[in-house]
Amino acid sequence: MSTLSEAAYEILRDAVNVARDFQCQSLAALKSRLAMRWPGKENEVAEAIQFWATSVRERHPGGVSRI
Repeated sequence: MSTLSEAAYEILRDAVNVARDFQCQSLAALKSRLAMRWPGKENEVAEAIQFWATSVRERHPGGVSRI
């Protein structure tokens, strides 16, 4: 897995909390919230989300259950 820039790491931490706190049910909803919280950091937001997605795919190769 690749390493994150410092800014992307901070956004990743925020993304996890935002997804949980605001019950984001879609990637679009999460991206929208992050865009408001991190204006001008679109590349870092994309980097953080890509890192998170890669991590989930590696840990759950068969997919994540929706229970």
